[in-house]
Amino acid sequence: MTEELSFDFLADELSGKAMTLGKLGTRLKFVFEGEGQVHIDATGDTPVISRDDAEADITVTAPLKVWLDLRSKKLAPHVAAMTRKIKIKGDIGKGMKLAPRIMAVL
Repeated sequence: MTEELSFDFLADELSGKAMTLGKLGTRLKFVFEGEGQVHIDATGDTPVISRDDAEADITVTAPLKVWLDLRSKKLAPHVAAMTRKIKIKGDIGKGMKLAPRIMAVL
């Protein structure tokens, strides 16, 4: 039986992985173009996850297909960023510093 990899499935999976981030001192938003977003407020001791379109310090945007390629490891996060398959907006300095931890949830 194959599980359909929809936005809801990926958002739930991302939310679960995000709980392992701990306190990052930042707010992240992962936008699935045309589908929705996952907002992670990692400013407190425990991340607060929602699907609200809330303000974020760092926003990562990509089409669902790119998120699926990242999930299946067909595409590496750094390659996706360098080839602009994902768009990153916000505090790039903080994003670069936190990149290894952020990429761990992708």
